Amino acid sequence: MRKRRCFLAVLLLLTGFLALWVAERNRAVEAYNNHNLIRIQVLAHSDAPEDQAVKYRVRDALAAELAVRLKHADDVEEARKTITGALPRLQEVAAAQVLAAGRPYGVQVAYGSFEFPTRAYGSLTLPAGSYEALRVTLGAGHGANWWCIVFPPLCFVDVPLAPAAEAGSDVGSDNPSPGAVEVRFRVLEILRRHG
Repeated sequence: MRKRRCFLAVLLLLTGFLALWVAERNRAVEAYNNHNLIRIQVLAHSDAPEDQAVKYRVRDALAAELAVRLKHADDVEEARKTITGALPRLQEVAAAQVLAAGRPYGVQVAYGSFEFPTRAYGSLTLPAGSYEALRVTLGAGHGANWWCIVFPPLCFVDVPLAPAAEAGSDVGSDNPSPGAVEVRFRVLEILRRHG
């Protein structure tokens, strides 16, 4: 009788831990859907090497700016308000990089709902569909583009706060980045810690 009580207590304890682990895992996975995240996309003017280099300059400058601005954003609504409130500044940051590179084209910064193809970010796959995003179009916007998730900050987790910092990830790029960047996924780190 005593063994049976002990067995039931252990079974209940294990069931409780399993339920907590599943709840945490589901909560983490739910954070990554087209209602709870904000993507970023930088469209290069063309595929010319000079224009692709400008794309990365703009990416790096925006990464530094957004890392500071979104540092304390706890939810998607707060991140949305922060980004939309900063659109004029983000336009200035991107335009300054294009000007510094000596390229003769403008910059358009828009926030809204945009179509994205299916993309994998490490082991996280986002299905094709309409996602809330910050879209930066350099010139004609006909070149290979770069994209990632700006909130939750999957792209900019380890971004130094210096404007010239190498930032972001090219796991969602149409072409390879000139520098090596470490991508870390907070959800996966949480799961590994608790798994």
